[in-house]
Amino acid sequence: MNCCPLLKSHYQPALSKVVLRLMEIVGEEAQLAKGLAEGWLQDTSPSRPKKSFSQLPVAVQRHCLRIQLLGRRNSRQILTSSKNSGLTLTKA
Repeated sequence: MNCCPLLKSHYQPALSKVVLRLMEIVGEEAQLAKGLAEGWLQDTSPSRPKKSFSQLPVAVQRHCLRIQLLGRRNSRQILTSSKNSGLTLTKA
């Protein structure tokens, strides 16, 4: 990774190692969020109440939406971003 020689020479000589480590951490956290989302979507246990979607961490909400949308690729629904923050499913 030789994209930022000034950053390396003036601020962080180990920039490449730091960026690679951060990529590793972000990847692991994404896997965790995906696993939590899959668990939430599959949870049908009546023995304990299921958290509402809005109570889930935002990262888990995003993975829930992604999983459901990828499962509905052939449907005519599309995901749009609203200006007031939030996502809306609309039929095309």
